[in-house]
Amino acid sequence: MANEIKVTIKGRIENGNYKTEWSFGQLNIDQAAVGAASGIQAIGTSAENIAVGDVSTPGYLFLRNLDATNFVEFGKDNTGFVNVGKLKPGEMCCFRVAASTTVQLKADTAACDVMYLLLED
Repeated sequence: MANEIKVTIKGRIENGNYKTEWSFGQLNIDQAAVGAASGIQAIGTSAENIAVGDVSTPGYLFLRNLDATNFVEFGKDNTGFVNVGKLKPGEMCCFRVAASTTVQLKADTAACDVMYLLLED
């Protein structure tokens, strides 16, 4: 089988007189092995790994900061936390995880709940 994963990214902005919409279309992705890890993880103010469960080869990772006040940084463990992005309250993102990368999250001021879905590649 092919194209087991389908992701659509669309957006719209209306800020004063500036208005536009965009669509990057649908991305069809092959998944070599069935598997996923998901849940809501309480992230503290020290960097911690995403709970990957039985996922042996991470593929796409979807994140959403469920906190109403604080932001969460995401990054990788490179013998210490290396920040590569930030999710403000309520924000979400998705990206493909690089091979042999341990994804970490770190809350800014207080613990934040983060919803995640990690798909096997």
